[in-house]
Amino acid sequence: MIRGHYNDNNICFLGHRSPLIKLQLLLCCLLVVIMVTLPDPVNSFHANNANANANNANSNTNVNSNYASALLSSSLNNNAESNSDGTATTTSTLPSMENLSVGFIGCGTIASSIARGLSKAATCHVDDVHSKNTIGIQNMVVSKRSESKSRALCDDLSSKLNISVTETNQEILDACDLIFLTVIPQKAAEVLQGLEFDPNRHILVSLVSTANLQDLVRDSKLDLSRVAKMICLPSIARHKGVALLCCGDNDSDSDSATSARAFLTSLFGNMGGVVCLDTEADLEACMVTTCTMGPLYGTMKNQRDWLMRHTDSLSKTDASFLVVEQFAGAISDASRELQEQSNNSNSNGSENRLEDLIEEQTPGGLNEQALKNYGTVLGGFAELQDPVMDAILSRIRGETDGSLNNSNDNDNSTSNS
Repeated sequence: MIRGHYNDNNICFLGHRSPLIKLQLLLCCLLVVIMVTLPDPVNSFHANNANANANNANSNTNVNSNYASALLSSSLNNNAESNSDGTATTTSTLPSMENLSVGFIGCGTIASSIARGLSKAATCHVDDVHSKNTIGIQNMVVSKRSESKSRALCDDLSSKLNISVTETNQEILDACDLIFLTVIPQKAAEVLQGLEFDPNRHILVSLVSTANLQDLVRDSKLDLSRVAKMICLPSIARHKGVALLCCGDNDSDSDSATSARAFLTSLFGNMGGVVCLDTEADLEACMVTTCTMGPLYGTMKNQRDWLMRHTDSLSKTDASFLVVEQFAGAISDASRELQEQSNNSNSNGSENRLEDLIEEQTPGGLNEQALKNYGTVLGGFAELQDPVMDAILSRIRGETDGSLNNSNDNDNSTSNS
């Protein structure tokens, strides 16, 4: 009896076949199931071959799509880091020298001078002696206070760059990458603590003399490598004088610390010159020279007044012009020769240039006589200047109020007692 046979379609029921035939049919069915459920052998081969190419990229020039995707992912990861939980974090970046966004919290004389110096650097001619790198300013935002300074800046610079004024300090941070802090020392901590800095974006440069780097880090919550202290004179507006700079984390080998210091050094180097110090103690000592600007003006004023007492036809204006320009000429000669020798790689005489200038005075001449009088009669320049400079340094470091005791006052108080 035939249990089932459908000849037209060549389909047979198992009941009509021998055990061997049944086994063969079962194996065929099993093979079909395996082929359906497993990946295509050809595609599997190419995928395995792609992984091999990815692991041997240096020796195989045929990069498939899977490996290209891996390269793209690797490239993106260069701009991100992973937290312990696997999530991505944004890597710190530095402002672009060619596309700066600059903000000033506080707008006094120094802030105004730096702003003008930046504008000059961004618009200076390529043959400018101080122009080392291309500087471009995308925008500049300044505090309204003081209003007279901020208004003057807008009036003078609006034709050269995009400058705006705001009463809200946070708006300055939101719009700018490079932030200058130029408020009075008593307000520095309060101002910084009320702001939200972006730790991966902002660089903070403080001109508050009494705030140290750790204070700035604590109050701004920025990393030490993104904080710096700077001291300069108003002449930076004309690219004259030297900026003093101390960057945080100078001993670090991290790229961010090195790049931030290099960025700021390059920036201020385009504005007349910069001396970068490794420690705040060194910065404090160098600050003393900026505090002798007043005594220098006092010296020139005293010479002018002396001229007024000893001449009949010299006007006060002409006397001032005479004294100032004579000082300016002497300083210009010293500065020019120092720069020339510094630019000469074969010359190492610039470090003793001041001694050389003193020795160049004509033997037996009037300048030599004045030098001798300072030395023999008045005790020398060290006796005159060192006590004053030491006292200023002690005030900067918070050790004293910077005053010098008058010996005559002490003698009088002793005798009266």
